Amino acid sequence: MPATKIETAPIPLIGINDGRPLSPIVRERAPFLCLAVLAVVVPHLISLDRLPQNACLFFGLTGIPCPFCGLTRSLWGAANGHWLWSFTFAPLGGMVYLGSLLFLAIVAVEIVTGRRIFSVLSNRIAGRAVLAVLLLNWAVRLAAL
Repeated sequence: MPATKIETAPIPLIGINDGRPLSPIVRERAPFLCLAVLAVVVPHLISLDRLPQNACLFFGLTGIPCPFCGLTRSLWGAANGHWLWSFTFAPLGGMVYLGSLLFLAIVAVEIVTGRRIFSVLSNRIAGRAVLAVLLLNWAVRLAAL
């Protein structure tokens, strides 16, 4: 019995572009789009007193903060307008929050105009820059011990 081919229609983005399939821009940026939305929205949904005190396994085992230690509280501070506290607690948190807002704005412009603002090359450069900033943040945290 020959295999039958099942044709599937593209999944439309409801409410945007009149039921046409997702644009390549949205598909390419989807993972980072989800992370940026989480970084911007979640801190508004959780109060500071509900965050765990010492949830980092690395810190619990070594007594040394990991590159991400303090990021959640710092994101919360930035999202709630406590910028000085955010940058003092973990400099990376405020930068992640501002970077997420900037990324969401750029993707919104790309979706509306249908043009890419950043190329694949600039994505690679941005990835390396994020890694460098993460390591720099960790160095600052370790120097403060």
